Amino acid sequence: MRVGIPVADLTAGPFCAMGILTGLLEREVWSKGQWVQTSLLQAQIFMLDSRPRAG
Repeated sequence: MRVGIPVADLTAGPFCAMGILTGLLEREVWSKGQWVQTSLLQAQIFMLDSRPRAG
């Protein structure tokens, strides 16, 4: 079913933001830079996966 909004775009953005924040934390702790990448396909697959997460 098609949705009215670009779900992958809206999901990949927060994933990228979390990656940036994690990279900044790594830089503070280990003094090494990090590569940050995001993927629209991985964001869509994440949204399709409806299994409950152990937490």
